[in-house]
Amino acid sequence: MKRIIALSMVLLPFLAFSQNHEKYLSKELVVGRDTLKYRILYPENFCACESYPVVFFLHGSGERGGDNQKQLTWGADVFLDSTFRKNHPAIVIFPQCPQGERWFDNNNYEALREDIERTEMSDIQQSKVSIMLDNLIDSTQKWTYVDTDRYYIVGLSMGGFGIYELLSRRPDTFAAAVPICGGGVLKDAKRYAENVSIWIFHGQTDDVVNVEYSRKMYDKLKSLGADVQYTEFPGVTHNSWTPAFATEGLMDWIFSK
Repeated sequence: MKRIIALSMVLLPFLAFSQNHEKYLSKELVVGRDTLKYRILYPENFCACESYPVVFFLHGSGERGGDNQKQLTWGADVFLDSTFRKNHPAIVIFPQCPQGERWFDNNNYEALREDIERTEMSDIQQSKVSIMLDNLIDSTQKWTYVDTDRYYIVGLSMGGFGIYELLSRRPDTFAAAVPICGGGVLKDAKRYAENVSIWIFHGQTDDVVNVEYSRKMYDKLKSLGADVQYTEFPGVTHNSWTPAFATEGLMDWIFSK
């Protein structure tokens, strides 16, 4: 389903809250000489005897670093909302990409800028941090209190690009994905079109990431018979994550998959 909607009072429930990010526990994964820092939010009244869905959130390039804090700038408050926590008990993980790295292969990004119809996934070299992200995902799947059939991923800007590459590498890991103002290799869509439900968001006047990336990806996925929908926000530039997070029914949609 393709939708273009205007900004309205629907934004109010999910605009910035003065939430306590200390509920996101500070963790790190160390593999050899490499470290991936991340923050993790457990459900209220968490019990290891239960089985919980897992949400991964991939931040944008502006939140890169090593403080294990900046990645919570956008999106973290959504999952702290009391209504969300009551209706959707879940484990939420915000990894942090180090400064100077990307969630995806740099060659992938440069090629996308030149030709969105470029070569296939086999030509892409994984970035160091994307390898560590795979390691983190693999490690969580060993936890006895997670539902491995209900893994979800949300990402904005650089994180949106990261989602498409991650789905290409791991088409069987995630039940639903929400790429916001991102882009991906169209030829790779066939790898995950049948397995993952996808809701794409983009601002119509995005001056950082061309809206055509999302439009063309939606058309491609639709042609492949994917469970995909696209929402485009008129007059919105690069910060389309704000109205995306405020979209009515988004969280219910994610957790229905």
